[in-house]
Amino acid sequence: MARRAIGNARGRRISIGCCGCLKKFHFAGNWKKRWLVVKDSFVAYIRPRDGLVCDVMLMDTDFKIETGMGATGAPHGLLISNLSRNLLAKCWTSRKAEEWKASIETAVSTGMGSDYTKKNRFNSFAPVREKSYAKWFIDGSSYFSAVAEALESAKEEIFITDWWLSPEIYLKRHTMDWNRWRLDKVLERKAKEGVKIFILLYKEMSVALNISSIYSKHILSKACPENIKILRHPDHGAGGVLLWAHHEKIVCVDQKVAFLGGIDLCYGRWDDAQHKLTDLGCVIYDHGTSVQ
Repeated sequence: MARRAIGNARGRRISIGCCGCLKKFHFAGNWKKRWLVVKDSFVAYIRPRDGLVCDVMLMDTDFKIETGMGATGAPHGLLISNLSRNLLAKCWTSRKAEEWKASIETAVSTGMGSDYTKKNRFNSFAPVREKSYAKWFIDGSSYFSAVAEALESAKEEIFITDWWLSPEIYLKRHTMDWNRWRLDKVLERKAKEGVKIFILLYKEMSVALNISSIYSKHILSKACPENIKILRHPDHGAGGVLLWAHHEKIVCVDQKVAFLGGIDLCYGRWDDAQHKLTDLGCVIYDHGTSVQ
């Protein structure tokens, strides 16, 4: 497909042909060739030459599809909108535009999209999920241990987002094999098994904070660059974000188990019910015996 900016921070223009393939148009403007993909809860467009996902539009309460010159301002136009932005696609014919509209509307009405496009309780983006299993954690000790077990069980993908992440943090400490449960070792082991790992870190202002997200990115990504992908966000300074930070703490494994709440995988968060003033100390090996 072909895409070009339309002078609107929320907008993009693309041009698509049949079967998701986009026809190349030759006219004034910055149109780009792209593929359009419709899934059960989002629409995405992809750069054909390398498969790069250029953007994803989630189906939400403001998700809408329009066609026709009057609604889109383009011949054979297809306008897709949600709470975040607009996407204008130009099809080969008006019939193709209507086919795309029908296909997307079918995905919304018959797939997961209907969960997110309808009005939900408390204006939530998602509906109430009945009979969901949940567990509460009081201190970092039990939380870190549960995270370690979940990471170890990963088969396909791991997603982590933290305000601060310390690669060398020990997730399990009441054990003789501490290094096996060090966060960077766990992630390296799973990445080499083929698990895809995605990490979002807060990109701090170094003059104010010393959490060194660039160090965390370097240590983790070098262990297995092909399977560990790390994004630091946002940029600061001129044209960037100043008084704002990623403050979510999430660990999601295989899109089946998720940990939410206020505990970063970093120094200073591990604790137990005894609330000791110091950590557990180290393990010393001496002629086959171990002392803690």
